[in-house]
Amino acid sequence: MTSKTTDPINHLRSLPEYPESTRVAEKDSRFWAAKQPNGDACVFIDCISSKTVFELGEILPSILLHADHLRPSRGIFTLTEGSLTEKFLTVFVAIATEAGEIPDIDICNHIKREILEWSAFLSPRRVGISAEKLRGLWGELYVVRRFICGRFSPRETLHAYVGIHDEPQDLSGYNFSIEVKTTISRAPSKVAISSLEQLDANCPSQLLVLLTLVGADTGESILDLKDAIISELETDVHSAMQFRKLVHDALDGATETQLEEKFESVDLSAWDVRADFPALRRSNVPGAVQTVSYTIALHHLSDFLVSEDIGDWIDGIRTT
Repeated sequence: MTSKTTDPINHLRSLPEYPESTRVAEKDSRFWAAKQPNGDACVFIDCISSKTVFELGEILPSILLHADHLRPSRGIFTLTEGSLTEKFLTVFVAIATEAGEIPDIDICNHIKREILEWSAFLSPRRVGISAEKLRGLWGELYVVRRFICGRFSPRETLHAYVGIHDEPQDLSGYNFSIEVKTTISRAPSKVAISSLEQLDANCPSQLLVLLTLVGADTGESILDLKDAIISELETDVHSAMQFRKLVHDALDGATETQLEEKFESVDLSAWDVRADFPALRRSNVPGAVQTVSYTIALHHLSDFLVSEDIGDWIDGIRTT
């Protein structure tokens, strides 16, 4: 059994002082990490040719790109906010792990673009997101952690979580999909569907899942779920890093209080979205109708209720 890498930046915990350095990632010898004499963490690229054109200066408010005039082959990315050191190094491990095919002449501009892509992780906005969005993301991550992780490889798990890309369904395998809904009502009477496509997946089997959530000090926060999933994915560094980035993008704007809010799932119901399931689909709605949102009364769904565990349902679908 392959052991899990629980800390992708463990080798960077004690950085030497520049110009001495530590290699950032095994797969790319161009990335090196160090600390400036004032203690600021930095990563430099030691492959800059004289033909390379890139703009020096601020990339994000706390990350600067500058040159080493004594060593013209180097471009140096320096972090000026010490509290972000772990995130800064995590981002560079992710970039270095995937940058192997980027030519030297393009590498600095590639890194700048990637840093901007990771901005929600490095410097998230904390203006708050809606309670509905928070609970919705919590529900999706709960289902991923409980029923997808361990059944699929890290790469398959990452690809299955299509909802993080704002696809109509939340989870999708090669022959199934799952749409996850959440409620805080102890006795929900209906479930809201936000589009014609949401219950009209292009696959043989689809499940509609409803989680009933309650706030609980003994529960799990959205960050707890995120960390648990990353722990499951870390046998594949690329999948773990990409998942981390996607979740932080989705949570950009959430306040610290929201990120730490704990929930428990006290009830889980699931329905088989068969051909006769009472849903609106593109095929039975006039083409002139562009967007639709509607609700389904739960007391009409008893014939479609799935009694088996969702994990067992997935296992059964995968073998057909």
